[in-house]
This record gives sequence, structure tokens and C-alpha cells, in this order.
Amino acid sequence: MRLGPQAWEQLMADEFHLETSFERAHPYLRLLAQANLGERLRQKVDASDIVQQTLIQAHLDREQFRGDNEAQLIGWLKQIFR
Repeated sequence: MRLGPQAWEQLMADEFHLETSFERAHPYLRLLAQANLGERLRQKVDASDIVQQTLIQAHLDREQFRGDNEAQLIGWLKQIFR
């Protein structure tokens, strides 16, 4: 299936918006990871590693996101995080 110019532009705009939203969610996810890591785990795993894994999984599963705003995106990212 080939996309027409307008469909391609919309797809790229949606991708850019999603990736930008991922970047904006990063500090929140880091705080969430730090708050949920126990002391023993904190010695072995860095919160940024958990955030990175969450965002990688979100990127891979981005077609499954059905929300239409950043609050819904944050909720979806929290589900992936857990």
C-alpha cells in the first residue's frame, strides 16, 4: 500500500508528536522509576535504564496506543512501565 503525500505528511506529524511526547514524559517516568525502586534494586539498576526500556517498548508498540492526548499517553506509558 502506497501512501499519498497528505497521508505521509500526517503519518510523519503523528510520529513526531508521539516521539516528542515520549521525550516530555521522560522526567516523569524517571521519578516514577526512582520512587518504585527499592533500596536493594537501586544498587543494581539505575532508574534511567528502566525509563529507557519503557520508552523502547513504547516505541515498538506505538501502533497500539489508542489515546489522543498526553494524559492518556502518560497512562499508557505507566502501564508499560509496570
